[in-house]
Amino acid sequence: MKKINILIVDDKVENIISLTALLEDIEYVNIISSTDPNEALKICWKEEIDLALVDVQMPEINGFEFVTFLKKNPKTNHIIPIMVTAISKEDKYLIQGLNSGAVDYLYKPLNPEATIAKVKSFVQQLLIQQEIKEKNIALEESKQAILKAKEEAELARKSKETFLANMSHEIRTPINGIMGITQMLKNSQLSIEQENWINKLDSASQNLLTIINDILDLSKVDSGMMKLNMESTSVHDITDDLNNLFIDKANYKGLNFYIDVDDRINSYF
Repeated sequence: MKKINILIVDDKVENIISLTALLEDIEYVNIISSTDPNEALKICWKEEIDLALVDVQMPEINGFEFVTFLKKNPKTNHIIPIMVTAISKEDKYLIQGLNSGAVDYLYKPLNPEATIAKVKSFVQQLLIQQEIKEKNIALEESKQAILKAKEEAELARKSKETFLANMSHEIRTPINGIMGITQMLKNSQLSIEQENWINKLDSASQNLLTIINDILDLSKVDSGMMKLNMESTSVHDITDDLNNLFIDKANYKGLNFYIDVDDRINSYF
């Protein structure tokens, strides 16, 4: 976790030393100090200061003016200023400090326990804000990664659809040619054996065309466009197609191939 940078601004070195000694044991803090308000403003512009403890009575630039400068500059207006003062606790000074942009007061002589407790409270708030900011950044990065992955997946899906469509077109063309010739042969004078071979060729072509359609259906599943159509199916048509596919291969290998359909099974379902 990044440390909280605390800037102590006081024109008296002894005050800086005593305040530093009080705060240096607080966890997750880094203490920076300056006796020159102008130099302290430069530090605020260059360093990531989170909390500033500012003495009210300083030469050249007093604490009220210093805090006003911080709040007017976009680079430093996030800094939380706490006024450290030995002047009267009258309301007019309190109001002046709050109007300049300060959020709290520490009164001299400093009470060690109260000072540590108050600074710890602000440090804890800053640490929580820091943690929230880091988690928001991580969440945004995760969101962007998910969006990127989604875009890549969509691109891959479209590429696959394009490939399958092109492949389907290239394969359908010769299959349609085979099926056309098959239909022409069916209408010609054929022997029983030739007609059997033509029927098997037609069945195989139809099965291959079905496989191609099934491949295209897979791409529809990915895109959420798959629709199921309920149609009656003939058991005997399925078994006849299977028989045509495997009977010749089985006979060639000297195997007996047959399909037995139970009589209790309806022809259509």
